[in-house]
Amino acid sequence: MKLTRHAKRQAQRRGIETGAIDLMLSHGEDIQAKGGCRIYRLPYKELRYLEEECPPMLWRRFRDRLHRMATVVHPETQTVVTVMHRYNPVWKRFR
Repeated sequence: MKLTRHAKRQAQRRGIETGAIDLMLSHGEDIQAKGGCRIYRLPYKELRYLEEECPPMLWRRFRDRLHRMATVVHPETQTVVTVMHRYNPVWKRFR
């Protein structure tokens, strides 16, 4: 998946690697956001199933905060718009 220049900059600034973004996109749940975008996130309950599939280096680095990360994707162009750390529930922030 392509990342916009903004998404690359935010990922570097927030310390989110592309492996974590790929993990959210492939295994995360998607939620409808404002403006037609989709938010992908990993629920905390799903993390225990991902330990075998996730690369060990990435898992050790991100296991404590992987459930707090979110990726916003534009569905028509299939590009990642931004990545973020989520502290508020998604349904309150984007709906």
